[in-house]
Amino acid sequence: MEPARIKDVFIRYESEQHRYAAFIYFNENEVLETFYEAYNKCDESLQGEFIIQVGTLEKDFSFALKLGDKRYHLKRTEIRLYKINSDDAGKLILKNYKRNHKNILAGLEVQ
Repeated sequence: MEPARIKDVFIRYESEQHRYAAFIYFNENEVLETFYEAYNKCDESLQGEFIIQVGTLEKDFSFALKLGDKRYHLKRTEIRLYKINSDDAGKLILKNYKRNHKNILAGLEVQ
């Protein structure tokens, strides 16, 4: 059995004025390297914490694995950010990736 690893995330969040939705795509090689570096020589009883800080500009996004007192930043993460209106229609405001990513939520019925 292979260990689980993060590949992509969908989040929604709000500021005082707007609602946002973001698709976050992690670089799998970077995730594997980072988790190996973090957990390779650590106390196995330490529990990691994955921290996502979000904003509305590319420089406002931060992704890190926190393990004890150390933070391991994921810098090759790619983002597609939408500003959402009251009808849940989104306007693309940030796209920092070059590869094609499949929308894993397309056609998904949420009840």
